[in-house]
Amino acid sequence: MKLLESYEEALKILVSERDKFIRESVINILLYENNKTVIDYINNRQEEDDSFTDLRESDIEESIVECECKLCKGPLDKNKVQMLKYLLDKIKGNTSARKITEIIPYIKKSLEIGLFLHCKDNILGKIDKKSVEIDALGEEIDALNVKLKEYGANAVENVAELLKKRDDFQKLLEKKKIDQVKFSCQMEDVKNEVARLKVEYEKALKTAAEQEITKQYWEFAVKSLNVLDKVIEDLAESGRNLIASRTEALFGELIWKKDTYGRVELSEDYSLKLYHKYNNKSCLDSCSASETELLALAFTLAVHEVSGYNSFLLIDTPVGRVSDANRKNFAEVLLKISTEKQIILEVTPSEYSAEIKDVLSQPQLSSYTRLYLKNNCVFKEN
Repeated sequence: MKLLESYEEALKILVSERDKFIRESVINILLYENNKTVIDYINNRQEEDDSFTDLRESDIEESIVECECKLCKGPLDKNKVQMLKYLLDKIKGNTSARKITEIIPYIKKSLEIGLFLHCKDNILGKIDKKSVEIDALGEEIDALNVKLKEYGANAVENVAELLKKRDDFQKLLEKKKIDQVKFSCQMEDVKNEVARLKVEYEKALKTAAEQEITKQYWEFAVKSLNVLDKVIEDLAESGRNLIASRTEALFGELIWKKDTYGRVELSEDYSLKLYHKYNNKSCLDSCSASETELLALAFTLAVHEVSGYNSFLLIDTPVGRVSDANRKNFAEVLLKISTEKQIILEVTPSEYSAEIKDVLSQPQLSSYTRLYLKNNCVFKEN
């Protein structure tokens, strides 16, 4: 049935082509006599006047330029070129001949009966052939229907159903073939992926073995770092406690109030705390300026001693904030320290009072330099 439908569809297309051919040819058929008369007239004029030719003006010009005839494609010698130039001049001087020359190809084409008959026979022959094929196929279908009836009243329906199932199976088969190709490609990709992953797996095993050793090194390094951090922390705490202890001892030696101040503490940020000897209360805020300087001096000396860096001391205006009553005591402390450590003091004339001068005028002093200011310039006194 599908073959019959395709034949009938092809026949419709051929009939449509035939109708189109008839529509296009009917004008030439109706104008045939008139066109024939015009061609006869043109032929008579051509015999009388060589201005009437089948060559158009543009064809003659191209033939002259290229020295080749546009009709026969033959070469043109000098004489023929001159003849064409003569003919071209006559055509240009004869308007009617030029106009008629332009329409000659179209009129002659409308009179080509052979081409018309060929197209007609070709289309009608195809229609007849397709009609014969349709009739033969119809007879074959009728014969099949008769034979199907021998198998029962529902044979046609059963066969139609079976044919439908066959078509469905055919479609399913085509789909499965496409799926098979697709799955084959996917299987190939999977195989390649498995091969790649196998290589990566082997690399990973090797890397894992290497990483196990690295892991052991890492764990050892972490443990060592923890131990080192603990050692550093213990050393820092021990050093801090030792500095606090030495600060407390040195402060006790330097301070002239022996029964007032007791314990000295040093926090993790190395902030000093001073406690009263008897009530164990913080008393750093209640210390005098000279006592605070002594505590700072004791702390500095303790840091030098514990750290091992026994640097010299440079003290600017050491007794600037110390009361007159304690200046002598403070000067004696500095003199005592100077027996074990180099000390450089920078004092103003007002600080270097008589009591200070009496204490510091001792053999321990290695040098004394007096500076004075004149016209905003510093000079050394000789």
